[in-house]
Amino acid sequence: MYPFSQTNTWEERIARGTEAEKIVAQQLRDQKWNLESLGQSQMSPALRAALRDQKEINLLRWFPDLAAWRISPLTNRTIIFAIDAKSIMKTQVNLSVEERALEASEEFERSSRMPWLFVIPGLMCFDPITLRTGSRSGGPGGGSGTPYVVMPKIQGYHIETYFGMEERK
Repeated sequence: MYPFSQTNTWEERIARGTEAEKIVAQQLRDQKWNLESLGQSQMSPALRAALRDQKEINLLRWFPDLAAWRISPLTNRTIIFAIDAKSIMKTQVNLSVEERALEASEEFERSSRMPWLFVIPGLMCFDPITLRTGSRSGGPGGGSGTPYVVMPKIQGYHIETYFGMEERK
């Protein structure tokens, strides 16, 4: 289910992220969610490179990967949310999210009034408030070399549980 290996180059990380996005998208479709692709997967390599070089938080650089929506069977109202799909290896016990991605998700939620969830294959999700309770780590030497927040993946909720369509355990 998690066909990823430990990698550190940007190209390898983006390939892992793209694969995780495809897996999450298919799993959401299997759960009858409607999806629309957003974010860097829709941008040219030149624009992605230009955005990566920005020193300030740029919401376009950190735009969510997907938007998902469907009618809730409980309330008969539309649920819509933004998704940042994250890769995680099967053997990893923690989800790592770059501090800048977390800051962008918080800004996105404030300005759009739409929930943003970090989702890993298996449809386990984490919201920005929950991630803020995680441990701070990171810096030079691994991944992108930037600070990040670490959260045990068992702290996440399945997407159906998060939206109250299944009972929380």
